[in-house]
Amino acid sequence: KKSYFMLLSDAVADARDTRALFAQSHERVKTLLANLILRGQREGVIRADVDAESGALMVGSLLLGLSMQSLIDPKLMIAPVEHAIHTHIARSFALDVGKSNG
Repeated sequence: KKSYFMLLSDAVADARDTRALFAQSHERVKTLLANLILRGQREGVIRADVDAESGALMVGSLLLGLSMQSLIDPKLMIAPVEHAIHTHIARSFALDVGKSNG
């Protein structure tokens, strides 16, 4: 995990050729997450008006950011952050936003 972020930071900071490889990898994750959102929409557990690609990018960015933060602060209490993320995603994607318990 640490090596991944070191290489990613280098690719972004110095605009290295490896940037395209990271972009491809992140695109694969976004596609996977978008497909999960689409499946949830088909199954009736995610609102139909949620844009799958944007939602996937939001979730992926949250996960990437949390991973980076955990490297910056190894003492980070992840459980409360996971709970907050889960609550906000549920409220964003839920069929009945007003009744989401989070």
